[in-house]
This record gives sequence, structure tokens and C-alpha cells, in this order.
Amino acid sequence: MTLSAKDYWKKTPLTAVEALADRLNDYLIENEDLSADLFDSYLEDLNDVETAIDLFRADDPDTLVDFIWDLDTAPREELIEAFIKDCGEIFGREWLGVELA
Repeated sequence: MTLSAKDYWKKTPLTAVEALADRLNDYLIENEDLSADLFDSYLEDLNDVETAIDLFRADDPDTLVDFIWDLDTAPREELIEAFIKDCGEIFGREWLGVELA
């Protein structure tokens, strides 16, 4: 069964993207002794992943793509890889403009 275009944004499982958010959250919990700056950096990354999920679910791919490309390099790359794992190489190529080797 394939998803309709309307359902794609609502029902596509974002397992890898959500796992990325979980890893960031777990890291913050396990490393509560981080310096304030480092803690804030990881918290910002977690918030960015959650925002990306919200934009995807809102069927707003143009804003999602702009948002992702405005992120710092490391979180951007992790998020792109996670979206490609969840949505496939065509999504990565057509929406994110990247192909993983």
C-alpha cells in the first residue's frame, strides 16, 4: 500500500529522526554536569530536530528544507541522514538536494 501525497507527511514513520531526538535527549539526561554552554548547544540541537519533525508533519517541505539548511553543520548532516533513512534516497535528492554515497 502506498500513501497518498496528503497522507505522506502525516503518516510516514520518522523512526530515525525520532531516534536522533531520543539520543540527544538521553545525552542531556545522562550528562547533566555539562557546562551551561554545551548543555544549551545540545538542547538547541534537540529543539531543532523536534522543529524539523513538526515541519514535516505540517506538510511544509519548503520551510523544512530551508530550516535544515540553516542549521549548523553537524546537526544538519545528522538530520539529513535520518530523513533519508526514513523517507528514502528520492526524498533526499528531490527535497534536500543531497545523495548519500
